[in-house]
Amino acid sequence: MFQCHHRGMDRVFEIASHFALTIRQADEAGWTALAVECTPCGTTTHISLKRLIQSSRLGFFQEVVDRMRCHVCGSEPSAAYVVREVKRPDPLKGLSHRVEMWSDGGVRFYETRAACASVVTAHAAFDAELEQNPRVTLLLRQGTYVIRSTLKDPDPPGNVVPIAVKPSEAEARPKVAFRRKVG
Repeated sequence: MFQCHHRGMDRVFEIASHFALTIRQADEAGWTALAVECTPCGTTTHISLKRLIQSSRLGFFQEVVDRMRCHVCGSEPSAAYVVREVKRPDPLKGLSHRVEMWSDGGVRFYETRAACASVVTAHAAFDAELEQNPRVTLLLRQGTYVIRSTLKDPDPPGNVVPIAVKPSEAEARPKVAFRRKVG
């Protein structure tokens, strides 16, 4: 068993080349797919173990691989192995303050430009990003709370009616004008 980086993807897979387990046992053990390689045409196909369990009456991997042919060139598989994606820890997990760039005027998230543990550092990162990209939409957030933003506050819609507030006793008393004493 070893780890490899899958070509063209930013994902890491763990690979086992032995077929001592049945397809159902491999699925229960956390393996997710059967990868089949074809050397003549250079393709690799990943077949979900759930799909294999549903569509195949065969129980062992070797029985499935022996019946397979490449969908591109028709040759027999040159290699087959079971794979599962390795969950990598989030490097930004402990950094709660994020400077984010948004597109379409703040409608869609584009990318995280900085992640900081300290709010002071996050403000500095926001200022630096704003200096480099003055025309983009930036948000400084802590979780869902927006601390700073380059978005302008929209005017309330025309159909919003302010709520009438009952005046307090101090406001209800008539105001008396006082004159200053001169001299």
